[in-house]
Amino acid sequence: MNDLVPMTSTGAERTRYGEIPKYAEGLYDLGHQLYGWLVPNGSWGESNAGLIVGAGGQSLLVDTLWDVKYTRSMLDAMQPLLESDPLTYVVNTHADGDHFWGNQLVAGVEIITSKASDDELSQVRPKSMIMLGRLGRLLSTMRLMGADKVGHWFQAMVKPYDFQAVIHTPATRTFTGELTLDVGGREVRLIEVGPAHTRGDLLV
Repeated sequence: MNDLVPMTSTGAERTRYGEIPKYAEGLYDLGHQLYGWLVPNGSWGESNAGLIVGAGGQSLLVDTLWDVKYTRSMLDAMQPLLESDPLTYVVNTHADGDHFWGNQLVAGVEIITSKASDDELSQVRPKSMIMLGRLGRLLSTMRLMGADKVGHWFQAMVKPYDFQAVIHTPATRTFTGELTLDVGGREVRLIEVGPAHTRGDLLV
């Protein structure tokens, strides 16, 4: 990763958890009109996303991010690419919030996931992380059996993110097995491989 240079970088000198980044956060040109949004160093919510640009005025986004702020930053960086080839599809690869809680910013686009993933993501709500932060504050005041250490860990995990601003925005289309899309003349296959990491994981 160190020899790759992003076409657009956030300029962050530290990761969301204060670590020295192993690579720059930003948008990488992978060739063939494929782009990756990479977030170091892979801790809680430091998830990646992808963009497939078609030849006929269409694009497909693979996943949004864990909150509105970080998803907006990603979409802003992608905007020059999307001006001539706007988003037609968004695919959520699985039901963890750091892969779909930014969906509200692409609510006018067709959002696709597997049926099993859709069933699960309907239960994965931002309030669960808000409650985790509150529990962390409570536990951090308790010096019994290491509860305070667990509490500080919970608080640190949710601190970089604003879950209050997230509006739960589910998929608008689901499938089972496999689905083939035409994205501006490019064939894109969605292949369900779950249950794996979650109940309805899919590959793009």
